[in-house]
Amino acid sequence: MTLIPREHAYTNPVVSVAIGLPARSHFMLFCEDEEDGSRWTAIGTDRKYWEMVVFAAPNVRAGLTLNPLKFPLKRSGWPDEWPESLPVEDAQHNRSRG
Repeated sequence: MTLIPREHAYTNPVVSVAIGLPARSHFMLFCEDEEDGSRWTAIGTDRKYWEMVVFAAPNVRAGLTLNPLKFPLKRSGWPDEWPESLPVEDAQHNRSRG
């Protein structure tokens, strides 16, 4: 899976809880899988790393491999596609499943 960041967002602790995340600020990258076009949201808490990705030139972002330690959670789809019951998944666990 090769995720290409397309959009981004920040959530405060209240919104985080409402979408099933722990009560703290989260930084999200809305990505597309280069291989099959599926949508994924990479979620982390490292603001500086998130800003580095968000403000990178488009050609740099297109070839960037996201550090799974910086975005340890991922969720299938983008927020407007999420059913309320869809859990946030641990990216490390999903990487091992292929």
